[in-house]
Amino acid sequence: MLTRGEIETGIAAVDARLKALDVEVTEKSIAAIRGDANADARLFDINSDIAREKAKRAALVASLDEIDVIEARDEIAAEKTRRAQHMHEAREHARRVIATAAKVDALVAEFKAAIDVLGKAEAATWKSLRQAEANVSKDVTGRTNIVQHGRDRMSLALKGLDSFANNKPRSVADFARCGWAAIVDQGDEG
Repeated sequence: MLTRGEIETGIAAVDARLKALDVEVTEKSIAAIRGDANADARLFDINSDIAREKAKRAALVASLDEIDVIEARDEIAAEKTRRAQHMHEAREHARRVIATAAKVDALVAEFKAAIDVLGKAEAATWKSLRQAEANVSKDVTGRTNIVQHGRDRMSLALKGLDSFANNKPRSVADFARCGWAAIVDQGDEG
């Protein structure tokens, strides 16, 4: 099959020949009127040539139309393939969303459970200190509100505000160690 460029070149060549034949028809018609005996025979040949060139042009135009149909069909197939590929990618991304969402749910449940344990441990620590009649100040950072610090820390992390360079928030573990290390390090004798 010819390419679009070859067909368009062929049509241009046929159009040029038809134009030349049209000029020759005019010349030979005038010559025939003036009595040129050969002009009538050439006019007959020219008309045959014109019919043949018009048939060639029609065939070339039909081929060009066929190429348009093929190209349109190919474009539709390529677009369909492209959309199918994007749909496949979307399904893969959606699977990852679902799997990651399940992980997030598990992490939320784990965080809630850890915060609950943390709060109960803090309350139990204070209860035991009261029962031991220990003189422990609540004014030391990390000895109170550990649950709220944990929630605040998580909130900052979720907002993307937990990594600023010069003022990185204290981790929950650091906060707790600051408040309770002196008690833990005393041992059971103190």
